[in-house]
Amino acid sequence: MLDYLFGDPEPFFNRFPRENFAQYESIAAEVRLGSESFQLERFIGLDGMKTKVEIDGTSHDLKGFQHWLLGKLDYPPVRYPKGVSSLERTWPELSFRTLYRHIYRQQRFWSDLADRQTPIETSACILQFLDLAADVYGEDLQKLRSLRERADRHAVEIYAGRMALWLMAGGSTAELPDAKALNALNPKRIVSKLQEELSALEAAIQLGPESTAPAQIPDRARLEQLVADARRAGEGHERLRSAEVLQSWSSTSEVHLKQTQQEIWELSERIRLADLSDMLKKRTDFLCEAMNEYLRLVNQLNPQLWRHRDVSIRISRRNELQLCVGDVQWDRALGGSDGLLFLMAYHYGLLSLSAQDEFRYPGIVVVDFPAYFRGRAISEIEGLVTKPFADLLEREAFSTCQVIFVGASFSGENRCHRIMLDSGYLH
Repeated sequence: MLDYLFGDPEPFFNRFPRENFAQYESIAAEVRLGSESFQLERFIGLDGMKTKVEIDGTSHDLKGFQHWLLGKLDYPPVRYPKGVSSLERTWPELSFRTLYRHIYRQQRFWSDLADRQTPIETSACILQFLDLAADVYGEDLQKLRSLRERADRHAVEIYAGRMALWLMAGGSTAELPDAKALNALNPKRIVSKLQEELSALEAAIQLGPESTAPAQIPDRARLEQLVADARRAGEGHERLRSAEVLQSWSSTSEVHLKQTQQEIWELSERIRLADLSDMLKKRTDFLCEAMNEYLRLVNQLNPQLWRHRDVSIRISRRNELQLCVGDVQWDRALGGSDGLLFLMAYHYGLLSLSAQDEFRYPGIVVVDFPAYFRGRAISEIEGLVTKPFADLLEREAFSTCQVIFVGASFSGENRCHRIMLDSGYLH
């Protein structure tokens, strides 16, 4: 329900049975952002309000609510690349809902860092928490990628134009030329060749004498030849016009490609001089060290619970981030049981960012535990995996942070506020 309150676009009763929640009108919570407190409320079944969130009694549509949250959290607007190929790539806005999947882990999502996210979306979120997203996906980078996409389009145009000219010059589709042969093609020479062929054809056409006297009318065979030659001449004119258009188009694309390549080189140099690699490594190292701290603390409580190498982050040439255990991508290195421990370390690492001014994590973690962990009931070990969080919150630097765990009992932990649900609340 917390997910619904924070802008889940899916209709409420698609997720929850209507018969159990028919008596409820809305979901509400008091939320503190920095030094300000707000009352959030979202109605469940009220017509006209299903896609709105009320902030202190004022209604906002879901998109407006997301923008409001990002503004209150002082997150800079960021657009990140989404899509595999340059032709499919878009630059969507990094929304609060995308970030929220790293803050709130639902009981049904324990197989990835964030549910239903692509690697680039996950990287964008981590970079936003590290306060580097605006730099990594800044205007220069967006412009550089747009220039590269433009250069790709010009190259395709040149290839298509030259291929069409090659076919016009008598090339066969059964044996297409390679890129080297196409690059060596001379569009002007092909157009000149077509002009010569057309001139020769027109010169060969004999229309016969102008007199209409019966004795001077060409025979049937001659008339058919004249019609065929005239048709060929018309087709020749069409081919020539097409070839001239293709030549012009190809030449224009070549000029544009050279101009774009020069712009790419100049912008690449500017980006290279503003290299982010040192800052990126420094901040990802901080996140990894916090995650490894959690795993060491857990091992102190239960030796050999974590039996793997340290966590690291691999940074690609595109500044995409990939969390690893040792040198292996984490979800390939770990089974399902150790994966839960890794994901708890990830939330601990993110929360650790909250005490540092150079980061932008909002200081809250919400975790809904699964029923079982490593074949045991979660109630047997939930105190073990949550104790490092309780210890962290006792530090002065984390006094304004909040952690919400939903589990079986949390018995033995007296430092936290517990709400015991010992009776049914659905009627």
